[in-house]
Order: sequence, then structure tokens, then C-alpha cells
Amino acid sequence: MSSDSDTYSYQGWLISDHFWKRALAVLAYSIIGQLMLAVIVGVVVVIFTVITVFVFGMAGPV
Repeated sequence: MSSDSDTYSYQGWLISDHFWKRALAVLAYSIIGQLMLAVIVGVVVVIFTVITVFVFGMAGPV
């Protein structure tokens, strides 16, 4: 086995022997997770906004 190859047969970045590959994998997972949560929260906010506009109207009480 050469010194350049990883210890494990699975070649994913999260279990790589190289620090920078592991660090980038963790950063990428974090960014993707944050984007997914932001999209979910954004959709919920838009839904509640639309419901509020239909219930109370755009101009408010006249």
C-alpha cells in the first residue's frame, strides 16, 4: 500500500486521511444543511404571509 492512498476502501471525503479533505467535507455538509433549513423556513414564512394577507387583507381595516 502506498503512502498516498487512504486507509479505508471507501473513498469518501469525510473519512479521508487528509485533514483538508475532511475539513472541506464538513464545511460542505454544513452549508448544504443550512441552505435546506433556510429554504424550509422561507417556504413556511411565505405560506404564513399569504394566509395573513388573505385573512386581514392588503390594506388592513378601513
